[in-house]
Amino acid sequence: ELAAGRMERERTAAELSAEAERERHRREQEREEAERQRSEGEEKRQRSEQERAKEEEERRAIARQNQEEAEAAEEAERQRLEEQRLERERRAAAEAEAFRRLGRQERMATADEAEGGYGAQTSPTEAA
Repeated sequence: ELAAGRMERERTAAELSAEAERERHRREQEREEAERQRSEGEEKRQRSEQERAKEEEERRAIARQNQEEAEAAEEAERQRLEEQRLERERRAAAEAEAFRRLGRQERMATADEAEGGYGAQTSPTEAA
C-alpha cells in the first residue's frame, strides 16, 4: 500500500510537472505570438511612416516645381511687358523725330519761299 501510495504521488507529481511544462510552453508561445504581432505592427507603422514621408516629399517637389513655373511665367510676363514698353518708347521717339524733321522741312520750305518764292526743292539755276 505504501508503494502504491508512493507510485500514486509520483504519478500525480509527473502529471503536475507535465501540466506545468505545457503551461510554460503555452505562455512562451503566447509571448512569442505577442512579440511577432508587436514586431509586425512596428514594421507596418514604419512602412506607413516612410510612405507618408515619401508622399510629403513628392508634394513638396510638386509645390517647388509649381512655384518655379509660376516664377518663370511671371518673369516672362514681366519681360514681355518691358519689351512692349521699350517698343512704345522707340515708336514715340521715332514719331517725335519724324515730326521734328517734318517741322524743320516745313520751316525751311517756308523760309525759301519767303526769300525767293521758289520753294525748298528748287535750286537757283532751276529758278533762273
